[in-house]
Amino acid sequence: MDEENKNQIKIKINGEDKEFKEELIIHDWKAKREVAATEERAIPLLKNKKKKRPALPKGRNHPAIIISCISAIVIGILIGIILLQFMTKDANGNGQGSQTVPANNGTTTTGNEQVILPAVSLYILQQGAYKSQESVDKIIQDYKKENQPVASINSGDNIRVFIAVTDTLETGKQMRETEFYKNTFTEIWPTKLEMNEKVIQHLTGDEKTFLESAYPIYEKLVVEGTKAYLQDGQNINMDELTSEIDKMKNFKKLQKKPVQELQKNLIHAYEALNGYLKERNIENWQKLQQYLLTFVSSYYLF
Repeated sequence: MDEENKNQIKIKINGEDKEFKEELIIHDWKAKREVAATEERAIPLLKNKKKKRPALPKGRNHPAIIISCISAIVIGILIGIILLQFMTKDANGNGQGSQTVPANNGTTTTGNEQVILPAVSLYILQQGAYKSQESVDKIIQDYKKENQPVASINSGDNIRVFIAVTDTLETGKQMRETEFYKNTFTEIWPTKLEMNEKVIQHLTGDEKTFLESAYPIYEKLVVEGTKAYLQDGQNINMDELTSEIDKMKNFKKLQKKPVQELQKNLIHAYEALNGYLKERNIENWQKLQQYLLTFVSSYYLF
């Protein structure tokens, strides 16, 4: 077959072969899309056309220019006066940066301070961990009928019931083996309770200072109380603790009730520790533990 016949295409119409002489045009769609995409990227973004303002008549003393300058000066002065008033109010504690908190006597007070409660490890003698709040309430009720120290903390998945605090896991084990705890409780064990860092805002100056010193005072009470219980009151250093408690009693502007309760528990715990050192009776030891337990529960949930 010659070259000319090779390039001929025949089609059938009504059973007869006919030559198809039209030129075939091959469309490359892929190439078209690429070209289209190139062209689309090449289209510049339209910018908003600004209308031309009519030119002002020439001349230095045109009324419109003078009025604009005077208006700008007046507006600037007014803004300066308003900002000065806000700055003065803020310096006096009455600006937008301050927030009022209700006081117990029905009055209000401003509180602009904040404090960071550090992350700490609390050591406790745990009685058990429970899912049901009803079960916990029943246990606490039974313990209180017997005048036994008890508190609880919801730590997430479980509600933990504990009956004493201690300064380390080791001293917790020693306490558990003493006659009082062995005869009073069927099964208890020392464990650690982790408290995350917290930021407390809208505090008075006294509330801020108190919260900064509250946990260190609690630690001293626990350390000295544990030594008093395990070592028969030997090597107890109450001078530093007494000084810290005296300073804490001078905080008068504690407006938030939770802060007031923390202060009361620390003061009462100190008094119970003094009573235990003097009389060596289990009743004062139980009081000391109850005040410390309540402090831990409130401090953890603050």
